[in-house]
Amino acid sequence: MRILTLLVSLTAVSTAFSQLFTLSDSLYTFQKNTSQSPIHWYVEINNLSGVDTTLRWKANFSHIPAEWVVNFDTQTLNTTPVQHLDSADFTLLGSSNPPQKLIIGVDLQNKVANGNIYFNLYNPATYSDSSVLTFAFQITADLEDILESEDYTIQDGKLTLLNKELKIEAINILGQKLALPAESSNVFLLPKGEFFLYFRKNGKSTIIHVLNPKS
Repeated sequence: MRILTLLVSLTAVSTAFSQLFTLSDSLYTFQKNTSQSPIHWYVEINNLSGVDTTLRWKANFSHIPAEWVVNFDTQTLNTTPVQHLDSADFTLLGSSNPPQKLIIGVDLQNKVANGNIYFNLYNPATYSDSSVLTFAFQITADLEDILESEDYTIQDGKLTLLNKELKIEAINILGQKLALPAESSNVFLLPKGEFFLYFRKNGKSTIIHVLNPKS
């Protein structure tokens, strides 16, 4: 009888702590300047239970300016503004095609910062199946008038540097460095898709957003 009771108890515990959801990713990094505000991004959340489920998010800010206006939309609940230690319950739909999204929006209000926003996601009934979604921000000032029209050109999927003092670096939307194959000493093949180009000249730097449809 004791063995049977133990087995039943273990089964109940296993069921209670079974995984309810998965995230398409749990860490996103943004390297932008203040002129690129507002910032928007999303992560897909997949319901593994097949039925509508109540989840809770709780926000934790680390080195985030008070002036930033943060929005968090679960597609069943939209919250603005989100502040440090705020929390809310939302419905994770049992069936969603395409998958349900958790969408963050941040209005930078021209404030520079290096900080993180964490969203702890969990089942409020059992406090189980907890996952942490992290948005890391590396926000610099908008430095205008660094680039001049005669400094560079972008055409046919190629970047041509016309100023020898100009230094460049390509970064994708996740903050990862991208290769810029050289066709010649001042002509570079651009990556396909969406990315950012960092330009440095005379000790100053700036960034531009690029969408390159060419292979």
